[in-house]
Amino acid sequence: MADHGFTTPFATARTAALAAALAATIGLAAASWVVAVWQMQGMDMGVATRLGSFASFIAVWVVMMAAMMLPARPRRC
Repeated sequence: MADHGFTTPFATARTAALAAALAATIGLAAASWVVAVWQMQGMDMGVATRLGSFASFIAVWVVMMAAMMLPARPRRC
């Protein structure tokens, strides 16, 4: 088969750089989870700390989504 220029050194270097960036990101995320779990060892939430009902979770989630997704001020055309 003929090489049509799709396997240039630039393309392989770019693919290698993307693979390295992906591996570094996944490695950093995994290390962060390990540190977070390690730091939470021995933490006792106690009986007074409850998650609450599903309705309270949805109410807080809706407010959070509105605060993050809606613009802070209207645009002027």
